[in-house]
Amino acid sequence: MNLEHVSFNESAKNRDEKNKLTVYSTYSYDQFKFLEGNRFKNESHVKRLMVSIRKKYLFTLIVVSKDFYVIDGQHRLEALKRLKLKVNYVIMPYTLGEVIQYNTGSKNWNPENYMISYADRGYQHYIDLRKFYNEFKNDFPLGSCRVLLAGIAGDNADKFKNGKWEIKDMTKAREMAYRLREIKVYYANVKRRNFLRSIIDVFNNKDYDHSRMLKKLDQQAGALTDQHTKEAYLKLLTKIYNYRVKDDDRINFLGQSEIE
Repeated sequence: MNLEHVSFNESAKNRDEKNKLTVYSTYSYDQFKFLEGNRFKNESHVKRLMVSIRKKYLFTLIVVSKDFYVIDGQHRLEALKRLKLKVNYVIMPYTLGEVIQYNTGSKNWNPENYMISYADRGYQHYIDLRKFYNEFKNDFPLGSCRVLLAGIAGDNADKFKNGKWEIKDMTKAREMAYRLREIKVYYANVKRRNFLRSIIDVFNNKDYDHSRMLKKLDQQAGALTDQHTKEAYLKLLTKIYNYRVKDDDRINFLGQSEIE
């Protein structure tokens, strides 16, 4: 292995020996390992780094665990590898479990990163979420898919980040997704949070008839418009659903509220 090392202080202000790290340098790119779920790369970010490094190669560090799992710097590592440049890195005395904890607690991660990480590590609810999202991602963002699968009350952000998020009813979620696809023909913004919350209530009404809703939307082109609150959406959906319907056949999605 082609390996060099130099001394490096964590803080220029603190010269204490206990805070001293060793910076290693190598061209052996394959010695570095990635956690499952932390392999994904932002290609545009890698290319930007390559352009920056080509212009002026600045000293940069990759942080790895004692087992050579990359903790921080996978994009920089990829850029250096493609440019066939030397990689500078420091080794932190972290176990694999601590590396996982660090990565899943990273502020830079978005919900899709968490989904991929937990799915790759075998968490079944996240595996099923990824399959569902891949099927419907052209229709709904990940957040909407989560709400459909876990329910409004069940889609907790902290639970999702901690690997404790669970799917409530896959069959029902799939049925709602297909229904939303049909409604999307008449209203493009089905992914709006307040609309999603309101339409789930509508779908859960035991007397709801989806064919009737589609027929009423077809009869009233452009009637379904953006609203600011869940209640406003429910009021509008009630009005659309009951268009030219006898009083005995009307349904109030607002519960006890008055139907106009």
